[in-house]
Amino acid sequence: MTVSVGVTESEGEEDPSDVLRRADTELYAAKRNGRNRVAVSAPRRLPRVRADQDPALS
Repeated sequence: MTVSVGVTESEGEEDPSDVLRRADTELYAAKRNGRNRVAVSAPRRLPRVRADQDPALS
């Protein structure tokens, strides 16, 4: 038995289908690279906004 795994991280307010799509992409990358692999996507980094600069928080 072998296992290939694709792992990703959600940024919170992200559409679940986007998260699953990234995990699926990593799964196939793990399979391409051989048996018994785990492939991890780099987390997307959203720009940080200081609270005093966010008009939604004013």
